[in-house]
Amino acid sequence: MSKLSIRSFFGDKLFYKEVTGIALPIMAQQFVTSFVNLIDNVMVGGVGQTALTTVTVANRFYMIASSIMFGLCGAAGIYIAQNYGAGKNERCQKILNINLTVGFLLMALFTGVLFVTPAWTIHLFSRTPEIVELGLEYILFAKYTYIPYGISISCMMAMRAIGLNKIQLKVGVITVLTNTILNYILIYGKLGVPAMGVKGAALATMIARLLEMAIYIALLIRQ
Repeated sequence: MSKLSIRSFFGDKLFYKEVTGIALPIMAQQFVTSFVNLIDNVMVGGVGQTALTTVTVANRFYMIASSIMFGLCGAAGIYIAQNYGAGKNERCQKILNINLTVGFLLMALFTGVLFVTPAWTIHLFSRTPEIVELGLEYILFAKYTYIPYGISISCMMAMRAIGLNKIQLKVGVITVLTNTILNYILIYGKLGVPAMGVKGAALATMIARLLEMAIYIALLIRQ
């Protein structure tokens, strides 16, 4: 039996360079993506504690939906990566189409629940009358972010599976900047726009998510 050296457990410089080149953009992009909804919590905090609690509570239903989508897209991404490595590009497209369809239907289901029984989704996490009332105002616009997010994350994970890791970071930065600027204008009533509070936060996120989806669709068509 040959002796094992310590070096055999570590890769060479090229290995670490390649891993870092893949991992860092993914980590940064994932942080930026998660920050889109977090920014609502941060900026609404300037309105008051009740508003902050309301946005946090209302976003818990969204977190359930996004977690399911992340698992679905992660599984699809594995199959896309395998087929892409084997040169089966047509099969990759079929998997992406299935993922987009299932993701759309899944997020449409969550959106439908918000349309039919919005108060029930708030009651799952809080029954305080003030929070429920403000939460319904937030959901008025927030419910339109579910489907765009489902399409965006499907495209994002598919691109990641074939080695396109830097595009998502750029799209994420654009989305966060759009959301932050619109939050500032709509929540606090700047540039002549009336202060909308939690409604403004939801509207800003809706516009940012729609922009994100539009960019990903354009990238898919182009590439």
